[in-house]
Amino acid sequence: MYGSGYSGQGGMLASAPTIKTENAINNLLVSKKLVIAKTSGGTLRLKVNTNTQLSGATEEEQAIFTLIEDSKRKGIWIRELRDGSGLSQIQLRKVLKSLEQKKLIKNIKSRRKQAIDSHPDDISMQKELSCVRSQEVADFIMEKRVLNVSITVEDVERILEVAILDGAIERRPDGK
Repeated sequence: MYGSGYSGQGGMLASAPTIKTENAINNLLVSKKLVIAKTSGGTLRLKVNTNTQLSGATEEEQAIFTLIEDSKRKGIWIRELRDGSGLSQIQLRKVLKSLEQKKLIKNIKSRRKQAIDSHPDDISMQKELSCVRSQEVADFIMEKRVLNVSITVEDVERILEVAILDGAIERRPDGK
């Protein structure tokens, strides 16, 4: 068997008689040691079954569980399950519900995630990092040459007081 499976053309079974090959393949399929998988190109391949066999499960449940298990940790979309199994939407929902009730699978809602280090989770730390002194604001204005006239720290403090009264900014907890 090769990584992608056996397609029946050439390979290690090319010289074996076809009846013996067919009987051997049928026996392995019945014992569920081999599975037939369809490739993206539409050809059928034989693969060694490395998936968990569910006791008391229907063929549909086993097929869906195998598809989910093959997706490993990344999960699988419902559409991919429907395409891979050939089941209708209604049949697929019943099978998924049955597997969820047996606690073999769980449903995960897709959400966008953000890296933890890209946003602080401590609100007090975030507020502390966003607090600046009026001197720092004045220095920034002078450095970036926002104004054509010189500005003092007292001028900046008056502007900041207006912004506090308007609710645009908050005063630092230490009052500076």
